[in-house]
Amino acid sequence: MNGDGVFNIYKPAGMTSFQCANRVRKITGAKKAGHAGTLDPNAEGVLPVCVNKGTRCMDFFLDMGKSYRGTMAFGSATDTMDAWGTVTKTKEGFTVTEEEFVKVLESFKGETEQLPPQFSAVKKDGVPLYKLARQGVFTELEKRKIAIYDIKEEKFDGKTAQIYVKCSKGTYIRTLINDIGEKLGCLAHMTSLTRLSYGFLESKDALTLEDLQKAKDDGTLEEKLIPIDLITSRYPKIELTKQEYRDFKDGKEVAVQKDRAILSETCDMSAANLYLEGELKAVAKAQSRGQKIAFKPWKFFGEGPEEKEMKVFRSNEEFKYEGQTAIGLGNFDGVHEGHSSLIKRLVSEAEDAKIPSMIYTFKTHPARVLQKANEMKLIMTEEQKLSCFEKKGVDMVYLEDFTPKYASQSPEEFIEQILVEKLHGKIIVVGSDYTFGKNRAGTPEKLKEYAEKTGHFKVCVVDLVKIDGIVVSSTEIRKVIARGDMEKYERYTGRKYSLSGKVTTGREIGRTIGFPTANIIPDASFALPPAGVYCTFSKVNGRKYKSITNIGTNPTFGETRLTVETHLLDFDGDLYGKNIEVTFCSMIRGEIKFETSEELKKQIQHDVETARRM
Repeated sequence: MNGDGVFNIYKPAGMTSFQCANRVRKITGAKKAGHAGTLDPNAEGVLPVCVNKGTRCMDFFLDMGKSYRGTMAFGSATDTMDAWGTVTKTKEGFTVTEEEFVKVLESFKGETEQLPPQFSAVKKDGVPLYKLARQGVFTELEKRKIAIYDIKEEKFDGKTAQIYVKCSKGTYIRTLINDIGEKLGCLAHMTSLTRLSYGFLESKDALTLEDLQKAKDDGTLEEKLIPIDLITSRYPKIELTKQEYRDFKDGKEVAVQKDRAILSETCDMSAANLYLEGELKAVAKAQSRGQKIAFKPWKFFGEGPEEKEMKVFRSNEEFKYEGQTAIGLGNFDGVHEGHSSLIKRLVSEAEDAKIPSMIYTFKTHPARVLQKANEMKLIMTEEQKLSCFEKKGVDMVYLEDFTPKYASQSPEEFIEQILVEKLHGKIIVVGSDYTFGKNRAGTPEKLKEYAEKTGHFKVCVVDLVKIDGIVVSSTEIRKVIARGDMEKYERYTGRKYSLSGKVTTGREIGRTIGFPTANIIPDASFALPPAGVYCTFSKVNGRKYKSITNIGTNPTFGETRLTVETHLLDFDGDLYGKNIEVTFCSMIRGEIKFETSEELKKQIQHDVETARRM
C-alpha cells in the first residue's frame, strides 16, 4: 500500500510492540512501519502503528494521554513489578478493606513524580534499562513528572483488584500498582494490563491483526488508515504561498498574520499544520509574535513546491533549452544569506514571468584561476551548492568553465554572447557588487545601460545583506569558519556547517580506548574550523545520530596528519567505506595534548556528556 497515516491496532498479549508493527508492515505491504507508545509483551490493547510517511508522526503521540485497565494481586512484590518477574518480597496475614483501597487510589490523583521500573525501555546512556537489568546492572534512576487524571476501582475482593487509570505520558502502571501496594502496607504486583485508549484512538475501534488481514483481502485497507491530517488536527491549519514554503523548507523562520490560521476551539498553538495548494506539507513549531505566528521546521510530509527536479548543465552541448530564462549571476560560494536574497528574487521574478529560473555560475572559483590563489579556501562542495539551489526552487543551473580565455572577454561580449544568444536571458538578477568581463569592468550599471538600449532583458539589482551591521560575504564566512564560530556561520548562511566524505581506515586509537571514530580525510582546498572538539550530529544511511567530532592531528599520539574524527553516540556498527555527513553545532573545546591515553579517555567521556546535554 502507498497510503500514509496510522492504523489503530489491538496488540495481543505475548507479542512485542516491535513484532506487532512488523506484522502490520508485512500484511499491508507498507515500505515503513513503526509504533508509538511501547506496550510490554504481556500487555494488550491500543497500539498506534504508523506507516510510510505516517512514521514521521510518531512524535505527535508523545504528549497524548492514555487510559488503562490493570489487575493486581496483593501480598507480594516482584523485581519487574508484574506477575512475570521473580518474587522479591511477600506479606502474610494482611487485611485490606475496599474502603482503604478506594481511599489510597484517590491519593494518587493529580501531578506527581514516579520512578520508572528497572525493567523498562527507558534508556541510560543509550542502553535500555531492561538490557542492563538482565545483566544484573541496576541503575540509579531519576523520578519523572507524571499526572494521574483519573483512577478508580472496578473490582475488589481483598486479595485482588482491578482498576481504571487515565494518565499522562511516561506513566508506568506497573510502578503505580507497586506504589499502591506499598501505601496499603500489603505489597502488590500487576497481573494483567490493557491499554484502553491512546489520545483519540480507542480500543473499541482498534483492529486486530486478523481484522487487518481481512481488510487487505477485501481491498479496504485504505479505508482503515487514519490520515496524517487527523493525527495532527489539534494544531491550526495555515495555507502557505510557494515562496513561503520554499523559505520554510530551506530552514528559515517564516511568519504570517494570525488571521490566516484556521483554528478550532481546542487548538494547540505550539505548532501548526502547513499546507501548500491544499496538501499538508509539514508540521512546524509555532510561536506567537504579536499579530503574527512564526514557524520553524519540525516534520515534513512533502518535498519542495511543485516537487520537480533541477536540471544541471555542464557544457554548451548539454544545454538544449530554447525558451527565455531568468538568470541569476554570481559565484555563490557558501550560498549565504546575501545569495539567498538574490535567489529568492530570481525565483519570484521567474514565476511571475512564467519562465524557468537559472543560476549561471562556475565549476572553478575565478580567484583560483586568475590569481592562482590555491590558498583561498572554498566554503562548500559543488554537490552542496547544487543541493542548496534545488532546495530554494531553482529550475536550472549552468556550470561554466572559467578559463583565462573566458576571462578575457569584454563585458559587452559576455552580455551578447552568453546572456542573450546562449542563455536567452529575459530577466537578469545580480547583487549590487556584481562585476564581470575583462578586468571586472562589467557592473550592474552596464547591464542596465544595455537593457535600456536594446530592450533584450530586464535587470534586477539586489542589495547586499547585513547582519549586525556586517555585510554578509563569502570572505566574511571564511573568517567565521576559521574562528570556529558555528553559531554565526548558521546566522550568515541559514544552515549549519557540514562536512561529508567516505569513512577511511585510521589507526583505530579511538576504538582501543572505548570511543571508536569514523574518520574523514578533509580536502585541503576547503575551509575547516580550527582544531578542537565539536558537538555535532552525523547522518549515516539516512539516519541521524548525536556525535562529537575532533578536528586535529592527535597530538597525544604524536600524529601529524590532519583528520576529522567523529564518534557517534548510541551507534553500534561498522562504518568503514560508508558515506557520512557531519553537521557542526558548536565548539566544545580546543585541541589538547594529554600525557596519557587514560587522561584522554576521561576527557572524551566528559565531551560526550557535554554533547548529550547540548
